[in-house]
Parts: sequence; structure tokens; C-alpha cells
Amino acid sequence: MSNGSGSSFPEPEILARFPKNSVEEVRVCLSEYQGSFLIDTRVYYKDSSPEGYKPSKKGVSIRYSKLPALLQALEKARAVLIERGLLEPNNGDDVT
Repeated sequence: MSNGSGSSFPEPEILARFPKNSVEEVRVCLSEYQGSFLIDTRVYYKDSSPEGYKPSKKGVSIRYSKLPALLQALEKARAVLIERGLLEPNNGDDVT
């Protein structure tokens, strides 16, 4: 299955990851499910497997077309947190 640019996602493509706590991390991935291309934001937990982390049920997958609405909502949340002094304006340095 192709996403219009000639590429598909046989496995989720990890775009970013950051620690949630000492045993979990949050991953943002591109994936495909039943012909729909998705942005998956999910919590992964440490596991003793060779891969090291396993996906949990905690997360959300949205279609690419909903990305602008999600970004707008996250920017609004960020602005409110900065305004209330709960977040530094340049916070986010631990994303890889």
C-alpha cells in the first residue's frame, strides 16, 4: 500500500520518542492500518525482550488528515501552559 509518495509502512516508522518516566517512553510513529495511513502516538513500556520496549494500549492513532487539528490543539495547550508559568518556552529538548 502506498501513501501517495510511493512509500508504505510495513512497520511503524518512528519519528520521535521521549521518556515518560523511568520505565516508559512515548513514541510518535507513522503507520498503516487496513489501508489508512495514521499518526500513532503511544506509550511503550520496558520489556526484557531483545527489542527492549513493547507498545501499550495507552495511545491514540489518527488519520493524517486530522494532523492540522491536533497540532492546533497542542499549540493551544502549550500557549496556555507557558502563560501560566507551567512550561518554559523552549521546553522539549528531550525529544529524539
